[in-house]
Amino acid sequence: MHEASIATYILNAIVKYSKNRKVKLVKLEVGEFVVLNIEQLLFVLNALKRSISNLKNAKFEVELVEGIVKCSECGYEGKSLKDSHIALPICPKCYEKAEILRGNELKIREITLS
Repeated sequence: MHEASIATYILNAIVKYSKNRKVKLVKLEVGEFVVLNIEQLLFVLNALKRSISNLKNAKFEVELVEGIVKCSECGYEGKSLKDSHIALPICPKCYEKAEILRGNELKIREITLS
C-alpha cells in the first residue's frame, strides 16, 4: 500500500510549511493517471494526522484532475481511452499509446492555516 508512504510525504511537507501553526484545510490535486486509491490515501492521512498536534483538526479535500493526452500517431488531443485497471493512456481514435499532457500530477494545491 504505497498510499501510506505518499501520505507520510504529504504530511511532512505540510508540517514543514505550517511551522507549528494549526492547519484547517489541505486541498490536494490528484491526476486521473496517478495510480492511487484516493479513499485509502484519505484514510491514511486522517489516521496519521492524529499524532501531529497542529494537524489534528485538519480536513483534507481531493480534486481529481481529468487526464488529457496527445497522440503522436494521429495528432488527437483530448480525453484518453483508459482501461479501468491500468493507468496507460490510449488514443481513442487510433488506439496507440499517447503522451500525457495533464492528469499525472499529485500535489498540494492549498494549505489553510488558522
